[in-house]
Amino acid sequence: MPAAQSSPPPSRFSGKVALITGAAGDIGAAVARRLAGEGARVVLLDKNRQGVEAVAGSLVESGWSALGVECDQTSSEQVEAVFREHFATGVDVCFANAGWGRTDSFLDMPVDTLRRTFDINVFGTFIVCQAVARAMVSAKRGGSIVLTSSTGAQQAAAPVLDRKSVV
Repeated sequence: MPAAQSSPPPSRFSGKVALITGAAGDIGAAVARRLAGEGARVVLLDKNRQGVEAVAGSLVESGWSALGVECDQTSSEQVEAVFREHFATGVDVCFANAGWGRTDSFLDMPVDTLRRTFDINVFGTFIVCQAVARAMVSAKRGGSIVLTSSTGAQQAAAPVLDRKSVV
């Protein structure tokens, strides 16, 4: 009697829509590759248009569904426009990875550096995550919102507000 053929297991993220911020960087690109490889349709956001389009292009070349979109997450208007255009049916996964940090000492840090850190790491992350949560509620389905941060917060002499202040 021949062995029964089994169909491959369904991909974990098959049919899911995933948003990744900071997708032009190494961590964002790696997460995008993993989620796309597991069946998600990934929408990649980054201020770096060339970088995000290159990451999306490499995923599409691998046969996966990916779109790279230039977006400044500190701009509510840009984030809202992205959601109107690309997330009309909702979003299932958000990997909030965009961040910025400087290693200036507390005593020497210009206030503009601190403002930029908060704009990107706190307010930008808030703007994106709020839009994601609204899309999830509107679509009447749950999902996952994952925030990343730097290990700098765990270092004994960590720079003030390095990478992600949302930690």
